[in-house]
Amino acid sequence: MTERETKGPSKDQIAERAYEIYQQRGSAHGGDIADWIEAEKQLYSRSFSSAKTEQPQQASSPAESNRSESRENESTSSSGTPELDTARH
Repeated sequence: MTERETKGPSKDQIAERAYEIYQQRGSAHGGDIADWIEAEKQLYSRSFSSAKTEQPQQASSPAESNRSESRENESTSSSGTPELDTARH
């Protein structure tokens, strides 16, 4: 992840988005602060949600982790039934 992604959007990006919001609401004067805040909210939300999707998923609990390890350690015997690899346990 780059430094820009962790810090969020730049002031220029926020200003551009605020201007778009201003135009979308008919270019009415008097809402500049609300437009800026809305632009920040939208851009920070996008920034952090994309950062979350880039992180690898981890097991939700130690029990979940142990179950996945058990599945990885299973092998199939010549009879076709699963056997645990007891060397690691």
